[in-house]
Amino acid sequence: MKILKKTGEIFINDGPAAIGPNLSRKHFLGTDFAGQPEPLVNNDPYFSYVMPRIKCPDTSFNLSLQFWDDTLQAVELVDCHPRFEAEAWCEDTEIKRKLEHERRLKEIWSVPPGQYGWGRVASLFDPRCGCSMIFITYGG
Repeated sequence: MKILKKTGEIFINDGPAAIGPNLSRKHFLGTDFAGQPEPLVNNDPYFSYVMPRIKCPDTSFNLSLQFWDDTLQAVELVDCHPRFEAEAWCEDTEIKRKLEHERRLKEIWSVPPGQYGWGRVASLFDPRCGCSMIFITYGG
């Protein structure tokens, strides 16, 4: 998996299609990115989907997409390496996951958290849901 800093596009395992600011919901549902997406929210005009776990050479990721009508609004990525999944939940583990997200964004994908012309990349820990994520938003 890679993220292009210039466009915000996400390519899954060098697949032919990109997940990014120009991806419509209609095109997403008609393209095999990495298996069949599972609907999470279907409350027109809000729709979200989770993809089957994305395998990378050294880890795997949960990936979900959020649409408003036909427009991609956000992508959420969560590192699912066994070191984060093996133990019972604790805040320290989620903080470590957040730090790993930031390291991967900077050192592997060269897309550090920040504002870009196409949108924003953030590494978040949300204490309300008790999880860490990479959150990519598109547009203004």
